[in-house]
Amino acid sequence: MNTKNTKYDPFMRGPFPVGVKSQDLIDSKRGRKIPIEIWYPATDEYLGMDLDEKTKDKYRLFSRVKQEAVRDAPIRKGIFPLVMFSHGYSGHRRQSTHFCCHLASHGYIVSSPDHLGNTIFEMLENYTFNKKVATPEDMIKITKSSMIDRPLDISFVIDSLLAGGTSISKTSINVKKIGMTGHSFGGWTTLKVCEKEDRICAALPLAPAGGKPWSDDIGQLLYKNLNLNWTHSIPTLYLVAERDSELSLESMHDLLRRTQEPKCMVVLQNADHFHFCDMADQIHEYFRRTRETVSHDVSAASEKMSPFSELCPAIEGYNYLRGLGLAHMDAHLKLKQEATNLLINDVKLALEKHGISVKVF
Repeated sequence: MNTKNTKYDPFMRGPFPVGVKSQDLIDSKRGRKIPIEIWYPATDEYLGMDLDEKTKDKYRLFSRVKQEAVRDAPIRKGIFPLVMFSHGYSGHRRQSTHFCCHLASHGYIVSSPDHLGNTIFEMLENYTFNKKVATPEDMIKITKSSMIDRPLDISFVIDSLLAGGTSISKTSINVKKIGMTGHSFGGWTTLKVCEKEDRICAALPLAPAGGKPWSDDIGQLLYKNLNLNWTHSIPTLYLVAERDSELSLESMHDLLRRTQEPKCMVVLQNADHFHFCDMADQIHEYFRRTRETVSHDVSAASEKMSPFSELCPAIEGYNYLRGLGLAHMDAHLKLKQEATNLLINDVKLALEKHGISVKVF
């Protein structure tokens, strides 16, 4: 294949079929179970099977849900960069499989833990199913506990992957090329992990919490417990939504201002907080209708949520995240010059070709 004239296009799915595995890890020091999902490039015999409705993976959320990967397919030979993903407040490890599978199709190993104590399943069990509203005191307690657990969960999963403590061989992972990403509270977790972890080489916070101004005590708590004066340089790309009704765009700009260089922020126009999640339209409408019974990132702000039909389509959000997220990791974990060039020179133009409107800061 002649690659000289092959144009770099991070928005297209990669050449590798995607495999997926699930596993429960046990952090004995904390007495804590950490369920994880791992996506990875699979062997060529599975080409197309990750996209075929009959063979792609099925898992149970509230009903049977599919992701574009083949369950337990063997990993292909090679050494691949690692990217960690952290879910949002009352989210779950598979909340953004469209992005995790995309990275894996381009030759990344991606892992995401359930941050137990702060997942959708526990919030529903403890509150919605019992017809109970989470009080501000409940929210503060959950947040304080998860602020401690989340970064430790990520570090433990990295340790386990690099030590061969998972179903993926440690020889498949490039120990010197590790990226960190996450959405909302997971975006805060991304920034917090960068504060603590010197193994992180690239950061991709997605609509992160922790900026100023905050709208409630939880926002203030997250702001006060986030130090962006990192001990080593980490290229950071903020991907955020113009009409975020959970966390203000102004707070994202505050985080950007406080982050060390190199840094950039790309704002998806006419998008809201849940455009980064699978089934974005359904999740958006669910939280818009049930904000009083299910607590999440900064629920007081959700009264401003517009119907999803008034926002940009979900596919625009997915393409925006997949394309720019991959380009950022390619630039800093694989050192691809084409990715660097796109991020420096052509971000807005590249997205306009896909019908996606953004602002770059």
